[in-house]
Amino acid sequence: MKNFLQSFYPMRWYFLFAIGMIGWMAYADYTGWRILSFSNNQQWSASGPGGHK
Repeated sequence: MKNFLQSFYPMRWYFLFAIGMIGWMAYADYTGWRILSFSNNQQWSASGPGGHK
């Protein structure tokens, strides 16, 4: 098991960065940030124009 973990040692910063990015994106999704949305469109609504009430 120790040799298996040592084989990933050179990539430790990549894994730490990936875990950090996944955590940050999960937090942003949970809090409602719009990280990768570059347009000013309104968010989709099920009761939008022509929706039933």
